[in-house]
Amino acid sequence: MQSAGNPSHLGSDLRVPVFLKVQRIFFAICMVLPFPLLIVGFVTAGNLNPANGNIAIANVASMSLPPFLDLALVTIGLFLLPFGFLGMVSLAMSRSPWLASIGGVLSLIGMMTTIAFAAQSDMTYDMAQLGSSPQFIALWNRFNSDTFMTACLILFIIGFVGGPLLLGIALGRARAIPLWAAAAIVLSRLLPIIAFPAHLNSSITDPVSYGLFLLGSIPAAFAMLKLRKEEESAPKNR
Repeated sequence: MQSAGNPSHLGSDLRVPVFLKVQRIFFAICMVLPFPLLIVGFVTAGNLNPANGNIAIANVASMSLPPFLDLALVTIGLFLLPFGFLGMVSLAMSRSPWLASIGGVLSLIGMMTTIAFAAQSDMTYDMAQLGSSPQFIALWNRFNSDTFMTACLILFIIGFVGGPLLLGIALGRARAIPLWAAAAIVLSRLLPIIAFPAHLNSSITDPVSYGLFLLGSIPAAFAMLKLRKEEESAPKNR
């Protein structure tokens, strides 16, 4: 008969709860899955960083995917990505808490602004379906440059560029992922800083940027799954 202090009894009590296992798996998926969705969405959408509304509406009119499907892919990717950021924060928190915390907060702030850009894309799709006109072009240009969208753009650059950049540095400092993976995440966020002001073709620069982000996120996802396995096996060694 086993006593209450028997190690095997304690081991069974200290097993990782199922919800925590599911959480780790979910975070790992959210670190990887958004990027293929975003890459496909941005490749098929054409240049979403044009200099004016005339180019934007023309690009959408020539899309290879139905606008609704393209917007759905990007929206799903952007919905899952914040959970991936939370997973990265948890990986780096123990050894680089300040960078992880600041990077996580900035990343979530940046993600909040993507709602405005999703609305802008939806409006551009509707304009393309109704047919381009001088009024639509003027409305697009005014909407794209008004105070609210300008503020969202600034917050997006600070959050969605600066936040993940800090997370990449934090993951590298914490040795949670290989240094090359951390460098890939950092480089993926430096590219938009150059591409956006120069109005470079987003159908080229965005897939490259998110491809680099995906390259760095895969080791982070494996680190999350490895952490889950270590948590499961730890009580058995007590």
